[in-house]
Amino acid sequence: ASGGLLVMAPATIGVFFWKRGTALGATVSMVVGGIVTGLMYVTGFYPLGWWPPVWGLILTTVLFVAVSLAGKPPADAGEFIAQVERDLSENGFRPVRVK
Repeated sequence: ASGGLLVMAPATIGVFFWKRGTALGATVSMVVGGIVTGLMYVTGFYPLGWWPPVWGLILTTVLFVAVSLAGKPPADAGEFIAQVERDLSENGFRPVRVK
């Protein structure tokens, strides 16, 4: 289960803090990352001795960024990010600026 959860992390974090993150990037990264991680578990293939979730995290991060950059960012992403930052600051968190 940890491998499945870990492949969702880049997209989950990315859509909240990166204006260029797209739904297609999130979907492709989670689906492909989940399949590859699952296949690695089933086949027992552990390159460099690293567990499948590590490779899944690397793959999903690369896919999320690449597919998102290749597509058009959502038009309302700036508004959403601004609202998240306001909500965080109201609760004592200081937002991190990511370009």
